[in-house]
Formats: sequence, structure tokens, C-alpha cells
Amino acid sequence: MSTLKMVFAIMAIVFLGIVALPYAVSLFTGQHTWYELSEGYGSKCVKCHADIYGELSAGGHHKNIVGVDDGEECLICHRANESIIYANASRSRGGEEAHAASTINCGYCHFNSSNPTGAPVAGGFRLSDYYEKYGNDTGANASHYDFVVQSRETGILQNESESCVACHTKANVTIHFNVTTEATIVANNTYNTSHSYWVIEDITASNYTTYKEVKEG
Repeated sequence: MSTLKMVFAIMAIVFLGIVALPYAVSLFTGQHTWYELSEGYGSKCVKCHADIYGELSAGGHHKNIVGVDDGEECLICHRANESIIYANASRSRGGEEAHAASTINCGYCHFNSSNPTGAPVAGGFRLSDYYEKYGNDTGANASHYDFVVQSRETGILQNESESCVACHTKANVTIHFNVTTEATIVANNTYNTSHSYWVIEDITASNYTTYKEVKEG
């Protein structure tokens, strides 16, 4: 390499150092500063998840929870899992326990009558503990039963949360569903010495028509 080329190469490296180094230092400075949990940190959640907070504020279902300061609603759900030891503000340094929050499915609270948040139970899907305790949550024939059950298998959101979000938030949703226009009914005329009556043996739906439902947020 000639002396002139080496001089230009050195000048280029120095120039890049002058331009890029201040940005690199600025980028990584303070990247691992811990938030002080004891001072309340719901507002810290909103700092990065403003879109989610806006969704909650617009929907009203989890907004203004009794006894919770504005911005702290995040903690009610995302620190509800009793099997997790969350980060504790009394610890000498952050990171000794689990992260400050965790992802949680809607049914963790709303299918559990003894949930730690006091949330109302969503009955009617034969998925809550009401079915096990009282036997009166027999929702297999409920209009939204299949939607709730199938959403557990999609993997888009945790468990049944996809179906919950579809109805109970301002999220845009497009739903395709089938409605039967014909049915075959098999009935048996049963009788005894005093009266006769019909017993439905089977009902088979057929000739489905597909409809498209669009829910705009």
C-alpha cells in the first residue's frame, strides 16, 4: 500500500471515530438502569406500551379498576400469576427474582372464581371452575363456545385470549362463520298406555351459507 493510500485510510478511520463514537456512547449510556418499583411503575409500562394502554382506556373493561391509581392497571393482570415470584422493590438490586411482569391469558382470572384480582367469572363456556364446582357452567351449546375453544388452538395469543380480545376490545376483527339453512331431524314416536310423544334421535345440519362479519375498532 502506498503512503498516500495509507494516509487516506487513517484519515477515514479517524473521521468515522469522530462521527460515530459519540452516538455509540450515547446509545449505550444508561441502558441498564433499573426502575425503582417501590415508587409505582405502571407509568413505566405505559412508556413503552402506550398503544396497549390506549386500548384499555378506550375499552373501559380494565380501566379505572377500583383502588388502583391511573397507569397502575397493568399490574393487576401482569403480576397476577401466583406461581411466579415477581421482582421485589425491597431487594437490594434488580433481577434477583423474576421479571417485573409476565404474559397472562384472560382465562387465568376470568375462568377462576378464586382469582387473586377479584375479576368476574366468564361462565357459559364450560371452561370455568363453576362447571367443576357446581355443574352449572354447561356452555357447550353457547353461541360463542366454538370460537372460544378454537382460539385456544391458534397460537396467536395465549389460550382463549384471542376470542376475548375480539369481542371485548376495540380491535378490528373480521370473522367468517357458517349458518345452516337446512337440517335433517330424526324423530321417534314413542307411546305408552296413556299418551304418545316424539323423541328427537338426531339433528344433522347441512347446506351451510358463509357470512362475513367485520368489527371495526
